[in-house]
Amino acid sequence: MSNKSILIIEDDEFSAENIKLSLRKFDYDFTFGVTAVEAITAINNKRIDIAIIDLKLPGDDGLTIIEKTKDDYPEIKYLLITGYSEEASIIRALKAGVDDILKKPYQQSELITSVEKLIHLQDVERQNSEYRQILEKENAVLKRQIERNFENDKYLIVGNSPAINSVLENARLVADHSVDTLICGESGTGKELLARFIHHTGPRFDKAFVPVNCPALTPSLFESE
Repeated sequence: MSNKSILIIEDDEFSAENIKLSLRKFDYDFTFGVTAVEAITAINNKRIDIAIIDLKLPGDDGLTIIEKTKDDYPEIKYLLITGYSEEASIIRALKAGVDDILKKPYQQSELITSVEKLIHLQDVERQNSEYRQILEKENAVLKRQIERNFENDKYLIVGNSPAINSVLENARLVADHSVDTLICGESGTGKELLARFIHHTGPRFDKAFVPVNCPALTPSLFESE
């Protein structure tokens, strides 16, 4: 839990120092402030992991800080300290995205437990975010591979019999020349597949292959097509 940055916004100097002393055994980087303006300035200019904020401050209260920064810095975990039990403030705190609330007077162990819990939660979220980015990249690679395989499979004819080899040899000969080609066979024998093979093997493989189902067209529509 070293190298974590803790922002302490408390207008009572004794309380702020007490928070620092309570967490002194951990190698945290502390930043102090008294007002909402100082808090927002620190958040905008430094990497803050945990923000410990007193509810009652000179000028804007602690919840204002959270409301103004939570959306822009969702990775920050906010611990609100209050000496009041106002239901409206608690509801507002939850809506603002406060991650934990500590009520004065609190035990040193309660503060340590809360901070450790928030740091653990933050680490888990960051790891999940990293894993999600890795998975998204892997999925993109797999998707491209599947698309390439699917594209190649459209022209794949499997078989090694003399008849298949003769058909493919003739198809390759046709593919080398720009000539009209008639492919005959019963329904389901793979006429369009062979047509795709000829197109893919020939010099126009990078051009569009456009199949047209002629029996489905009316005479007037067929003439138009």
